[in-house]
Amino acid sequence: AARELEVEDGLKKYLEDVASRKVTLDVSDVTLKRYRAIVDKFLAFCRKRGVWMMLAVDRSFVLMYLTHLEKEGYK
Repeated sequence: AARELEVEDGLKKYLEDVASRKVTLDVSDVTLKRYRAIVDKFLAFCRKRGVWMMLAVDRSFVLMYLTHLEKEGYK
């Protein structure tokens, strides 16, 4: 059975993966910096709502996050 992944660890792995494939994905340093800012905001949103594990991040949770961003004025 796979070990359940914490949100923070999952997001860290995602950023590491993107950074390691920067050239093949055609991702600039500016884009990576922006991804990190986005990940930080999402992680704070998860923590505020007591969501610690990736298995709890489902479609409805992501939609709730997108609604939150809209209310905060992000586009």
